[in-house]
Amino acid sequence: MKRTHGAVMLMLWLMPLWVLPAGNDWPGPGGPEGAFSAPTVPLSAGEPGVLWRLPRGSAAAPVVFGGKVLAHGRDGDGESVTALDPFDGRILWRYRFGGGFNPAARLTAPPLSPLVDLETGNLFVFSAGRQVLCLGPDGTLIWSRHLGEQFGFPAGYGARQPSWLLHEGLLMVTFSLTAADQPDSERLVAAIDKNLGDLRWVMRAVAQDRVGPVPLVVAPFPETPVLIAGGFADGLRFLQPQTGLVLAGAGLDQGLAVERLLVLQHQLFVLSAKDGGSWLRCIDLKRVAASRPALDDALLWTRDYRERQVAWTADTGLLVLRQHDGALEALERLSGRIQWRDQLRNGNKPAVLLLPDALVTASTTGLTRLPRDSDRLGSPVHIGIPFDAALTPPRLIAAYGRLFVQTDSALVALGLSDSPREVRPSRYQPISAIAPTALGEPVGLQIRPAHFSAQSGRQVHAFAYDALGRIVREVQPRWSLTGLDGSVDVHGRLQLPLQNVWSGTLSATWQGLRSETDLIRSSDQPILLALDDAPPGPPPRHWSARRGMVVEHFEGERMLAARTDTDRDVWALFHGFTAPSAQVSGLLRAASRGRHQPEMGLYYRGFMLTLMENGRFLRLSYGRGGDAPGSEAAFQWKPNIWYHLKIELTQVDKGLTVRAKAWPQVEREPDHWLLTLTSTVGEVPGYGAGFFGHIYGESQIFADNLWLRSTGAQRF
Repeated sequence: MKRTHGAVMLMLWLMPLWVLPAGNDWPGPGGPEGAFSAPTVPLSAGEPGVLWRLPRGSAAAPVVFGGKVLAHGRDGDGESVTALDPFDGRILWRYRFGGGFNPAARLTAPPLSPLVDLETGNLFVFSAGRQVLCLGPDGTLIWSRHLGEQFGFPAGYGARQPSWLLHEGLLMVTFSLTAADQPDSERLVAAIDKNLGDLRWVMRAVAQDRVGPVPLVVAPFPETPVLIAGGFADGLRFLQPQTGLVLAGAGLDQGLAVERLLVLQHQLFVLSAKDGGSWLRCIDLKRVAASRPALDDALLWTRDYRERQVAWTADTGLLVLRQHDGALEALERLSGRIQWRDQLRNGNKPAVLLLPDALVTASTTGLTRLPRDSDRLGSPVHIGIPFDAALTPPRLIAAYGRLFVQTDSALVALGLSDSPREVRPSRYQPISAIAPTALGEPVGLQIRPAHFSAQSGRQVHAFAYDALGRIVREVQPRWSLTGLDGSVDVHGRLQLPLQNVWSGTLSATWQGLRSETDLIRSSDQPILLALDDAPPGPPPRHWSARRGMVVEHFEGERMLAARTDTDRDVWALFHGFTAPSAQVSGLLRAASRGRHQPEMGLYYRGFMLTLMENGRFLRLSYGRGGDAPGSEAAFQWKPNIWYHLKIELTQVDKGLTVRAKAWPQVEREPDHWLLTLTSTVGEVPGYGAGFFGHIYGESQIFADNLWLRSTGAQRF
């Protein structure tokens, strides 16, 4: 009896875990399942009104989790994340930071919604300048990584629009960038350790040039979960999430712009642009092998559309597509049969959201609610809540029985004032294989972290993986360094003595398997980056983010040079200097054969000291473009003369003080600073330093001798 009583008590104790209701929040882009629906958030009966309004615009929809609305957008000269009470709009905390810049034309809004880690409650934010920040539930910074300074800055929207997701301890992000020395753009997929911010792996290839929103999903294939990435010129890529091993990709959907991917249970929906219209396919994942992911062999159903389908929303039974003119079509998910059609008439490109009891749309003219049952929509009910005039369509989400609409100028909460204040957090549910197989024999090694900067004492690890890219175990390899003096001890700790070499290759060898990764030596000691020993061609690897710059022999010396017969942005950055307060200086020279002189300057942590193209001004700014905060001073400069530029950045309690000056190299350095800028952008992530410019016509730029030292160090 005691044993039976104990078993019953154990069952009663465990029962709440079995019957916990589903979450009613919105933790990431696209909602709980990425389907742009809220299956557990019915709206209360009645006409919703405005509950509260935050006058801060954004191009990114907010997320809702843990009893907070988390909104990311522009904030004065920088960006901020604001946590608000979802029921009354009270600001709970705000984190401000410098969002970065676009060297060609400054982006004014973050391009991607935040993402909540359901295991820890941490929030991930992707800035306009390609900074990734991890914030704790209370808004404190845990880590940041500046992908722009490491791989390249954004050059606009379109094919460069990013996507991201979380899977098994990794934050995976994909975006396009301009190739360093090629006319084609590249697409990059990077996996980042969600707890530490270290890079785990990186994959890059030529990008598809016709894709706007680029999809990224993890699909439960029979043997292993697989990361599917779109946006590549040769078709979809199928990757092992933990190691980045390319399982297949070249030739799959080649020539098609795959615009959207959605995984619901064991179904994969693929929406591609085709002949001016769209092509929709539904794939049965139970019939797809990770070792040979031929999608057409597992096709459940397909539909062709003459018109482009630009958005979708789905729940357990329906997939609803919207095309440019507002037409809606609802398909049964399992069979693809048409359930109903309708036509929206409430503005251009309205946002569409599927709820259990209604389909809701939002546009600049207001909100429309269409009651729904299994096979039809009811008569539309238009709710005249005018949203501010917007450059882009409103973003619409649902959580806690309320609607939240983000426009270019405000975040608006809608609902009934007496609606229940119920908060049910979503639970972490890892994506696992449908029928997992046993781990195979090791066929490769992975070094962790990858593509990293380090000082002595940094620990590295090596893991063996099988033919499907699954981690088998951690191993003790034989380590070696090429290009750098130093060693790795038996515990995997790097020993890097002081030296005037900054980049090399770290290699691991174990039982005939070998892996290697780039390593940049970082330091807070004085650094002089010269190119006297560099061979002509691409810059050394420690110039990490580079475009259009090469090493050339000029006037008896080797230096960075940029020349082209078309207008072009160029840059070369070093991101291994870690002093928080520093002076950075370098030499620049222009050559011009046309009407325009090039624009060129010195970069440090997002601050830019620019010799303006008109040859009459010197500008210090955070970011670049007409709305970039900064100051100018009269400064006459001419082609074919070397100029010395210097930036000093000092961290103070409530921000940063930045000072700058420039002078001809043949003259003595001025005692006074020409420009001073007090930064109000908040935290400034990144440590990149280097040169940038914009070339007009047949103009040229030369750059040499980048000096970096902390403000407390001795002069060179």
